[in-house]
Amino acid sequence: MKTRFLLPAALAVAIAAGGWLWWQGGGFGRPVSDAAARRYFNKIVAAAMAKDFDELCRHNGSVGTCEAELRVYCPTEFGSGSAPSFLKGEALEQACRESVPTEPPTIVSSRYRPARGGSVGGRILVVRGTDGRGKPYETDVMIFRDRRTYKATHAVFWSGDKFDD
Repeated sequence: MKTRFLLPAALAVAIAAGGWLWWQGGGFGRPVSDAAARRYFNKIVAAAMAKDFDELCRHNGSVGTCEAELRVYCPTEFGSGSAPSFLKGEALEQACRESVPTEPPTIVSSRYRPARGGSVGGRILVVRGTDGRGKPYETDVMIFRDRRTYKATHAVFWSGDKFDD
């Protein structure tokens, strides 16, 4: 009689544990589709157009990397002499507000880049436009899976950063 109740309970625990492990691993990691990447990129553009840099950086795979990109690409000049200088606080906020493009970029191409050499794979959107200071840019923005959501590399899409292929 005990085994009749123990077997279903053990099976339920095993299924629950397997489901939890699958959930923690991000589910089935299919390649990021073009449509999904474009939808996620639209969120990035909306955050930038709203000049909400905290939200913009939350969409990036690493908030710290995004903040570093802002410190490098927002100022009109990056350092002088031998040591780079980083803007901080209100000065950085103002420089970023000036550098954000006034119009959304154009997505000129989309391609899938598989994971390799320990780096994550994802969908690369090549975006082109003009930043808030009138300087043209073309940037590779990669949208990749992070568990059950997406994240980006180069969320500061007016930076001009590219991937080496």
